[in-house]
Amino acid sequence: MKLTVGYLATPSGDDGVALAAVLASALDASIDIVIVIRSDEPVMEGSGPYRKVLTAQAEQGLAAARSLGPGDIDVTTHIAEHESFAQGLMEFAAEHDADMIVVGGAGDGLLNRHTVGTV
Repeated sequence: MKLTVGYLATPSGDDGVALAAVLASALDASIDIVIVIRSDEPVMEGSGPYRKVLTAQAEQGLAAARSLGPGDIDVTTHIAEHESFAQGLMEFAAEHDADMIVVGGAGDGLLNRHTVGTV
């Protein structure tokens, strides 16, 4: 089984990775963590340095996300480009035969801000 995690380097993004790790452990699944960055179509003159910064930030976020899960789960990280985060994530999941897409919740880190029993 394969899980695709749509990731943003935010507390709610970390929540999505944590949820995927729990699911992966229970389902004996592997995880693809994906950051979707906006594609520049058409590429504008001078956008090269900006693209390098975006890609570097995405790589740093993915490195941090990779460290959130248990070491016994097969985790790979990816950067996808698309005009839409949701569409890019769905296309990635379809291309990589994912069984499930996991994302963090709204509110930027609900699991991090509340204790169990107060949600």
